[in-house]
Amino acid sequence: MKKKVLAFLLASTMVIEPFTVASAADFSDGMGHEDVQFNDDAEDVPEIENNVNGVDQFSADAVGEGENSSKPPEDAIQMGNDVWVTFDDSTGTATISGKGDMWDYYENGKDFSNTHQNPFIGKSGIKKIVIEDGVTTIGNYLLKGYDNKDSIEEVRIEGNITKIGNYAFDNCYNLAKINFKEGINEIGRYAFENCEKLEIVVLPNTVKTLGKYCFSECHNLKTLTLSNSLKVIPERAFQRCFNIEEVILPENLEDIGEGAFYLCKGIENITFPASIKSMGEISFADCEKLKNVVFKEGATGNLSFQMFRGCNKLENIVVPKSITSIEEQAFLDCKNLATVVVMGNTTKVRYSNFSNPFEQCSNLRTIKGYSCSYIKRYYDSLSKDQKDQITFEAFEGKLHQWSTEKEVIKEPTCTEEGENVYRCEICGATKKAENSPAYGHKWNKGVVTKEATETEEGVRTYTCRRCSETKTESIPKLSSINFQIDTNEQYWNGHYQYRFWCTSNKDVTYYAECVGKDSEQPVYDSERQDGEIDVDSGKWITVDIPDEDAVDIYVFATNVNGDHVSVKVTPNYDNRPEKPVYKVGKNVNASINGDTVIITGTGETYDESWWFDDNVNQNNIKHITVEDGVTSLGSSIFYGFSQVKDVKLPTSLKSIGYGAFEKCDSLKELTIPEGVTNIGNGIINSCTSIKKISLPSTLNTIPRLIDMESTGDMQLDEIVLNDGIKKLGNYAFWNFRNLKNIIIPESVTNIGESAFHGCTALSNLTLPDSITEIAGEAFSNCVSLGKVTLPKNLTLLGNGVFENCNAEIIFPASLKCIPIMGDNAVTKVTIPEGVKMISEEAFAYCSNFTEITLPSTITNIERSAFFNTPITEFIYPQNIDNIPASAFGGTKLTEFSVPDNVKEIDDGAFYNCTDLKKITIPEFVTYIGNDVFKNCRNLVIYGKRDSVAERYAYINNIKFVSGQYKVVFKDNGRTVHTYYIDKGENATPPTLKEKPGYTLSWDADYTNIQEDMVINAVWTKKDNGGGNTTIIVSPSETNKYTVTFKDRGKIVKTEKVKSGDAAEYPYINRNGYELSWDKDFSKVTANITVNAVWTVIKPEKVTSLVAEADKKSIALSWDETEYAGYYLVYRKADSEKEYTQVAKTTKILWTDSKAVPGTQYSYKVVAVRSLSGKKYQGAESDVVTTKIGTPQIGDTYSVGDLNYKLTGTKEVTVTGLAKVTDTLVIPSSVTISGKVYKVTAIQDKAFYRNEDIVNVTIGNNVVNVGKYAFYQCSGLETVKFGKRVAIINTCAFTQCPNLENVTLPSSIRKIGAKAFYQCTSIKIFKINGSALEYVGKKGLAINKTVTLRLPKKPYSSYRKLIKASSVYVKTKFVKF
Repeated sequence: MKKKVLAFLLASTMVIEPFTVASAADFSDGMGHEDVQFNDDAEDVPEIENNVNGVDQFSADAVGEGENSSKPPEDAIQMGNDVWVTFDDSTGTATISGKGDMWDYYENGKDFSNTHQNPFIGKSGIKKIVIEDGVTTIGNYLLKGYDNKDSIEEVRIEGNITKIGNYAFDNCYNLAKINFKEGINEIGRYAFENCEKLEIVVLPNTVKTLGKYCFSECHNLKTLTLSNSLKVIPERAFQRCFNIEEVILPENLEDIGEGAFYLCKGIENITFPASIKSMGEISFADCEKLKNVVFKEGATGNLSFQMFRGCNKLENIVVPKSITSIEEQAFLDCKNLATVVVMGNTTKVRYSNFSNPFEQCSNLRTIKGYSCSYIKRYYDSLSKDQKDQITFEAFEGKLHQWSTEKEVIKEPTCTEEGENVYRCEICGATKKAENSPAYGHKWNKGVVTKEATETEEGVRTYTCRRCSETKTESIPKLSSINFQIDTNEQYWNGHYQYRFWCTSNKDVTYYAECVGKDSEQPVYDSERQDGEIDVDSGKWITVDIPDEDAVDIYVFATNVNGDHVSVKVTPNYDNRPEKPVYKVGKNVNASINGDTVIITGTGETYDESWWFDDNVNQNNIKHITVEDGVTSLGSSIFYGFSQVKDVKLPTSLKSIGYGAFEKCDSLKELTIPEGVTNIGNGIINSCTSIKKISLPSTLNTIPRLIDMESTGDMQLDEIVLNDGIKKLGNYAFWNFRNLKNIIIPESVTNIGESAFHGCTALSNLTLPDSITEIAGEAFSNCVSLGKVTLPKNLTLLGNGVFENCNAEIIFPASLKCIPIMGDNAVTKVTIPEGVKMISEEAFAYCSNFTEITLPSTITNIERSAFFNTPITEFIYPQNIDNIPASAFGGTKLTEFSVPDNVKEIDDGAFYNCTDLKKITIPEFVTYIGNDVFKNCRNLVIYGKRDSVAERYAYINNIKFVSGQYKVVFKDNGRTVHTYYIDKGENATPPTLKEKPGYTLSWDADYTNIQEDMVINAVWTKKDNGGGNTTIIVSPSETNKYTVTFKDRGKIVKTEKVKSGDAAEYPYINRNGYELSWDKDFSKVTANITVNAVWTVIKPEKVTSLVAEADKKSIALSWDETEYAGYYLVYRKADSEKEYTQVAKTTKILWTDSKAVPGTQYSYKVVAVRSLSGKKYQGAESDVVTTKIGTPQIGDTYSVGDLNYKLTGTKEVTVTGLAKVTDTLVIPSSVTISGKVYKVTAIQDKAFYRNEDIVNVTIGNNVVNVGKYAFYQCSGLETVKFGKRVAIINTCAFTQCPNLENVTLPSSIRKIGAKAFYQCTSIKIFKINGSALEYVGKKGLAINKTVTLRLPKKPYSSYRKLIKASSVYVKTKFVKF
């Protein structure tokens, strides 16, 4: 009975509103269920009569207006409000039916509501897609998440589709057939990209809009018919459609986007309609078969950059007069272009010293155009050799383009007219224009040449200010002047002006002058005049009174006869208005007190100096006072106060904005008070008179005091840095050419990039030992520097710090590596014990660097370290096993001994050492590279018989001298020279540098050699007059010292050691401890006792931490850690701020059974060791992040060092760092919640401006490196690219100043604009493979000295492609 009632109620409900699957879904949200199911069991649902009032309750007629009316099949999946898809696995057909629009899907595979997943996800074997009549649009990302797009062969549209969405059928490689029916209005971007089997595309005339890249990479497309309704063909719409044979552009087409038909190799003819207005760059580039190009009359726009690049079949081109311009490289490398006809004289031709429209058009023979035209101007710019090859044929007639403004060729005078012409703006021809009228005389005020008297007239003589002609005028006889000031008509016009009414009985001129109150009357000045007063009239006179002190005003009146009178006016100071106040901040005001600006109030001022009005003249201000309470001065607040001589700032001040005192030209000194913590760049831009600036201890970092755009020669010669300042920032004192000395306080730890660049007078420099880092080019071009001692705690020295200084540099032991010093950086260096490495090109091109002594601690010398330096001798370190490539190329060495431990001598090691005459190579050398001694024309190699050196000499035709025995000469323990001598012969000792006060001898006989020998230098102190001598032998065979080793007070070994030799420590062990010694015994020179030092070994960092989530718990696992007694597990939910310890375990597995489903958790594990009652904790593991539940597209996770975002069912993108690290490894795959995902991309700005990353390894599944991914990563040195990287986007590695040599894999296809722009340390940039097809603007504008190594086969095309993208002029191209 209950079942019957339920069935009846359900049927009754459906009369009111049919219960479709769509409405069921809506209901499910309100009920908290994800699915609504219908039970079709016939036994549970009895039959009910459906006919009520003659209407079938389940008939379409019962549906109300606006309700869903289609009836989906039972197995259909919803794709729109009333659109469904069914899959027939037996035929491989997907049928989309219903009414209205499909839903748009997004990159996460879901619709706009993020509730409906794309039904194609998880499907396979689909060959055909049928879209039935009634469906009106195909949504964006129709097939997103479908992993077998290459199975689709046909798309059949049966109804009137109006739109095909973005990415609808992209990468359907085998799609060969699709019908575009009338009614389609729009095809979205990338809709059919990479549909390689598609051969025919016929777009009906209803298509009005195409998206960019819509048919890009359709390699087999042969027949293309465009809609006549198209006005725009967008960017890259048909690029790389190699087989298109014919394109007819629509008659109403207005715009062709960048690269629209790039590499459409089959196109032979193209006609541009009269409607065309814009043609994008490279729009028809590399259309190799293009023969004919026609522009219909009326076509406008520019022939853009590289528009027809590489169109090798193009022989003739006619450019109509309606075309605006022909841009640079428009016809680059059109090798068969022979004739160019330009029909208009106003069509501009863009060219420069470096580029022109017809660059590399080697067969161009004829240019036709008007003799007055831009094409003729271009022809005239060609060299004589070019004109010998190319002729210009001029059309009849001249079509001058006359200027609208007249050009003066003769200036008018007082009495003669001037002559003017109109000039042709194209060729410079002229035609006569209307003359300018004569100026007429311009008389001065005249000079009295005869004074008038009461009985005779006077004479005033006037002189023309232009031509000096004179005229005279009579001065009436003298008469008395009655000049009156009205005492009732006087008042203050504001605080700084006083006004009064004057009358006169004669025509007079007047002027007013202020003097101190009750002062004497000033002397009359007959030349001075402020204005005129007519007879029997009057005038208001206004006088400026900037002073606060009381004044008297004297008014002098003069008549035409030169008679004058004076009247005194005393202002009434009792009613003087208050001084005006200007609002310069929310709570800050400015007032003017005479020539002083006073800033008062609390808090911050506004930016910019807009606050003074017309009543305040900046040029009258000589002093600035900012009173206590003001905390911040805004940017440019005092810009252009050119007469200010001094500035007083309060201790309340915390911040000063950019350019605050810019163009304060008269300011000579500036003191920034204590308390200021921040200063903007350029605060003293163009302050050309400033001599001294003082900076407070509270300022952590000194910013850039002037910009590169700052004008005028800075006179600054004194900078006071107060103790407390930590860093001298990038470009801090850039180009202060008069700065001779500076005292850097002990608080400074860091000197930024180019901090003192161009301080050409700086000669006295003391660097405190507190400095640990000096960035690149910090003192470059400081040409007056003499000797510089680097701080003893310095650990980082940037490249080119002393470039062009030619200084003597003393390096500290704390600096383990000598970097690239830069061209002409040093003349002499001192490198102490402790330094381990000489980097690549460290001293290369130091043209005044003649000698160097290396410490015994050097373990590595890199390639080209001393390249092209004039060093004449060199003792190579004993503990390096190779001589690197080009290490001594171009030096002035004359002799060289290769130590016994060297095994390899690499390519070009001594290339171009033209003075090298003798080199000794031991038998232990097993490899000698290419061109090692190239151009060493007088060289003799000494070595043992049957050695690699002998074979190398024979092969390369170098004289070789062999011997039975090896004789080694040493000085102070270092090998100076090695000889190979036959039995009975004499060795020749080397010449050593003199030691003042000592004489040299040797400790063994070097004649009649009978065995291998080591002979040491003996330095004997010269007789001091007492008959005694002191013998110094280094090392001495006779001096031996005792070395005693102790462990916890007990002697464990005693050893006798020769002076200068190393002792051998005993083997002792203590479980759980690490052994070290409290003294150095590597070079013993006295009796010593050495004690063992035991350090507890803490557990290592826990590694390989993995979190796997199932339905109810999260399982953690990690690798076993040495010395760990147990492990502590810490957990933090997203909503929590701190980690909480949740477990202590001795195992390497632990399950969190209390995790709440849906909550994301982060975990970390620490290993702990107990020893002697104490606990020792290791470093924390990397953090892992997961949650119970199935990962969804768009979810983010932390695994190891990195954060990831799910972008597909099987792939993730790296979004950034989960923790700080200097070594970044991006894996090929990553495990999240037990499932393995491929890492396929690096997100835009993932590591933007990261300063910690030094080394990067990119996994083999990564395809795309995003925009700005590693932009300005200042510490980045190396990048290893995975084998599938295809796209490196815009600015991906821009301005990574320490990034070294780069090798791109064979998979690389696209390098975006400025991808490696200004990576100044890259010397070699190698590109493998032949897939590269695009380089954006300045994509490989790496630096001025880089060498690009390109594969041999595509070398020419790569070189052309890269040069077209703009690179530095000195960029080198090399094949490999």
